[in-house]
Amino acid sequence: LWLRSVAWNGERFLAVGDNDAFSTTDGAIWVPQSDKSLRSVTSHQGDFVAVDPSSTLYIATDGGPWEQIFETLATGEFRAIVSNEP
Repeated sequence: LWLRSVAWNGERFLAVGDNDAFSTTDGAIWVPQSDKSLRSVTSHQGDFVAVDPSSTLYIATDGGPWEQIFETLATGEFRAIVSNEP
């Protein structure tokens, strides 16, 4: 288990990493959400937005299933994603 990033969307936390994603509403019980490998996650307008090692962006309401929203042609890889939502 290798988790890389955690985000809060106002209702739950979502932790993502190498082939793992888990969510929790209370911090005690973590529920598996996905086996997708993700580098970083943030929340935006109540949804979770994440980036994978190939710099593809995904969106999910509750941490899964993930829907691809953008695939970059940039070389290298994104290591983090942030939102400017207050």
